Amino acid sequence: MIGNPQPRTNLSIPLPITRQARLWAKQFASQQPTSDKAEQVYFNTLAVCLVNNYLRILDIPTDLSAGDSWNPTVRLFFDVADLVVTNIGQLECRPWIESHPQSELHHPGIDTQKRDEPVCYIPPEAQENRIGYVVVQIDDAQDLGLLLGFQETLESEALAIPQLRSPKAFLKYLHQLQYPEPVHLSQWLNHLIEAGWQTVDTLFKPPPTQLAFNFRTASGLQLNQPESSTSEVKRGKIMELKQVDESVVLCVGLTPITADKIRICVEVYPTDNHLYLPQELQVILLDEAGKPVIQTEARSTKHIQWRFKADSGDNFSIQVALGDASLTEFFLV
Repeated sequence: MIGNPQPRTNLSIPLPITRQARLWAKQFASQQPTSDKAEQVYFNTLAVCLVNNYLRILDIPTDLSAGDSWNPTVRLFFDVADLVVTNIGQLECRPWIESHPQSELHHPGIDTQKRDEPVCYIPPEAQENRIGYVVVQIDDAQDLGLLLGFQETLESEALAIPQLRSPKAFLKYLHQLQYPEPVHLSQWLNHLIEAGWQTVDTLFKPPPTQLAFNFRTASGLQLNQPESSTSEVKRGKIMELKQVDESVVLCVGLTPITADKIRICVEVYPTDNHLYLPQELQVILLDEAGKPVIQTEARSTKHIQWRFKADSGDNFSIQVALGDASLTEFFLV
């Protein structure tokens, strides 16, 4: 039976190991060159499948085959147990087997004698580009796993099991990533700016010139770009598409029209070390239902700009996407 690694088992979530999960785990393990590597891949695959099934039951979309753990070459050379949560990122799902060397950090350079609490080791290849780390205790003989908890970020390569945040907090964290708090644009007019949004002078040295030109959206709508107003409040943010090692600057400007209506200017620039936006970069304006309203694709493009009007209380979002990488910012007028 599964032991009691910490005084919080009642907060853990039991997860059955399905027949399909075991078939995948055995198949991937059989492809490995050594018994130790086969065991590592076997339990990594089970952990990923357990978390995947749990999230799908809760209607949280995932892409099981998109992760590194499902890539035969990556799986062969690296210790990875990632699961892609759709439109959010890679979640590391680490297996924890009580008294197992991998779980207890029996690794070169790590002094386990100084530790008086169970820990889960996170290998170097899983310490970057992760939205979080979930630890799953596995009892293979009982066809059962326990979702012990999670951690958003790493302070070291060892996750202390008793210090993990609860599964309930894990679901709340994912919900916040799915539906983040929107940027309150009307507050910008009162000089209340959310963290992360900087002045144009800070982002660009020197700031970009105001470009006035025509471009054509994917739907064929041609928009003319007027010069910005002196009453405009503008802030920018760097959007880092880490999966494809690219970044762009998203700028949003506001100009009051009436007490309940504002003109919004959306601009996308390359970062200051590039002349052009990444080729085939998609910039999409979505309405409050998540449906595309305007879509523009960069093709030897230096700058993208839209202008539209919005009423107080309107919601919209802006997505930048390149290949499999995408980031979305949510706004409330």
